[in-house]
This record gives sequence, structure tokens and C-alpha cells, in this order.
Amino acid sequence: PGDYGEEKTRKVVISNTIQHWTTYAPVAAGVLGGAWIGLTAPLGAVVAAGGVVLGGAWWFIRYKLKGDDYARQYHDELHESFNIIRRQKLEVLGRELGDDVDCEQGKSQVTQFEEKFENLVAVLKRKLDPSELTYSRALSTAETVYQSGLKNLEQVANFLKSIRTIDVDELNRKIRAIQKIAEPDRSAGKVRELATYIESKGIHTSTHERVDELLAQNEEALTLLERTSVAIAAIETSSGITTSNDSMDLAMKDLVRLAGRLNGTNHDLLIKT
Repeated sequence: PGDYGEEKTRKVVISNTIQHWTTYAPVAAGVLGGAWIGLTAPLGAVVAAGGVVLGGAWWFIRYKLKGDDYARQYHDELHESFNIIRRQKLEVLGRELGDDVDCEQGKSQVTQFEEKFENLVAVLKRKLDPSELTYSRALSTAETVYQSGLKNLEQVANFLKSIRTIDVDELNRKIRAIQKIAEPDRSAGKVRELATYIESKGIHTSTHERVDELLAQNEEALTLLERTSVAIAAIETSSGITTSNDSMDLAMKDLVRLAGRLNGTNHDLLIKT
């Protein structure tokens, strides 16, 4: 997933404002002018220093006045990339979880993530101004949860593919057959066979436990997407001003924490209203 975190966003904003011509042009002109005059001469040093100061001042102004615009632009680019990847993954996951490994819960979650995410986006558009950074941050957090959910489903499909050749019924049959032989009468080969069958059965069981944990995480995420949609729907708007409520603040904080946990990071998005 794209990095929507505040630290990454701040780095992008700083980089973009530095690269703006109002920042680098005065610096370049000052340094070149000072070099032409002669940096060792008092006037040359003044010209060079003046260019650096002017460029730095313009950078500070743009960073303070246009920082949110650059952050929004960066998030918009991530949103677009997310939508492209999302469409590709939905088709693949639907097929893998359905036809390849026959995981009904996983296949259902693919559909639910899409529906609940689309519903949350619709609620955000009704209640928040898409041009505000608050809208972008809320959408970014929801996208991170969505992407993490799909990543979990990819792992589910991969785990189930890895054990689909293990026939538990056949293993149980072989285990019972060997266990019927009295231990003193078992050959060394039969002892090794038994250990191998038990190990294979353990791999099958532990893999399914990991799958169940991933699916449980996704159920938590789906419920939180629902709760966030309801909380945002309860926001009151008046004269173009959005008034947050406690339930929305709590839901968004929970969504942020879940995004970080599912994504394996200490997510530092802050939802400010």
C-alpha cells in the first residue's frame, strides 16, 4: 500500500516546495551572481547570501500556505494508484478464493470490503468537502484498511493453496493403521512414517489456524468500516462547516489504529476536523 503517513507526507511536501521555481531560482541566481562577482568580494557574498535567504523565505511561505495543497495532491496520486490496483486484485482474489481454494468466507469478504468501502466513500463525499485535507486523510485511512484486508486475503489464498494437496482423511487412515500395530512390533520405517503423517497433519492444522486468524482480522476491519460510516453520517454540517462528534472521532481513531496494526506499522495519520 501507499504510504499515507504524516511523516512521508511531510517529506513529499518539503520536497515539492523546495523544487518549486520560487525556491530554487533565487538561490541559483544569488549563487551564480555571487560567483560572477566573486564570492571573496563583499558584494559577491552579499548577493549569494541574499539569494539563499530569498529562496528560503519563499520556501517557508509556500510550505505554510500551500502545504495542505501539496499533501492533498500527493494523496490524490495515491488514491488513483490504489483504485487501479484494487480493481486488479478484486478479480484475481475472487477467482482464487472461489474456484482455486473454495474459501467461501474469504470470497464473501472480497465482496464485503468493496461494498463497505464504497459506502464509506459515499458517506464521506456527502459529509465532507473532498477538497479538504480532512477528507483526504479519512479516505487514506480507509484505503489502508481496505488494502490490508485484501493483503490478508492474498495470504489466505496462498496458505490454502500450499496445503490443498494434504488429504487429512487419508492421513488419519494411515495413522490409525500404524497405531494398530503394537509399538514393539513397529519397524523403524513404520515409526518414521507415523512421525511424517503426524507432522503433515500438524502443518495442515496450524495453517488453517493462521487462515482463521487472518479472516477474523478482516471481520474486525469490516465491522469497523461499518461503524465509521455510521459515525461520519451522524456529522452535522451547517453553512459549509463540518462539526465532528465523539463517535466519529472515536471511530476514526480506531480505524487509524487498525490500519497500523493490519499494515504492520505504527500508523501516524491524524484525523483532524
